[in-house]
Amino acid sequence: MKLSPKIILPCLLALACLVAALAPSPAFAANDKAKEFFNQGVTAEKAGKIDEAIVAYKGAITADASYTEAYMNLGALYFQKNQLDDAAKTFQTATEKDPKNVEAFANLGRVQYKTHKYVEAEVTQGTGQGLLR
Repeated sequence: MKLSPKIILPCLLALACLVAALAPSPAFAANDKAKEFFNQGVTAEKAGKIDEAIVAYKGAITADASYTEAYMNLGALYFQKNQLDDAAKTFQTATEKDPKNVEAFANLGRVQYKTHKYVEAEVTQGTGQGLLR
């Protein structure tokens, strides 16, 4: 029995569509991976394993660069460890990823204030407060 191209082609096309539909999308997979890393970070942080939490939050950011909560938690840990340059960079990135995140602006302003960048801190705090209006 010889199969004609009229039968084989539609079957192959249907099979390809089915495989594509069942395959996880890269964005979905990365988001799940990011959440997994984030949850590991929260667990490590609660257990007092700060360095382990930092690694996990970095993993979440690598898996999903738009994961603002991971930036916020990572920045807070840097602040806690007095790694103020890293904290400032992390909170700055959070404000860029989510320009309506009042908490990101507030935390960035705190870091700027603590590093004696008073004018920058005032501008940053003002930007955050402006979002509340």
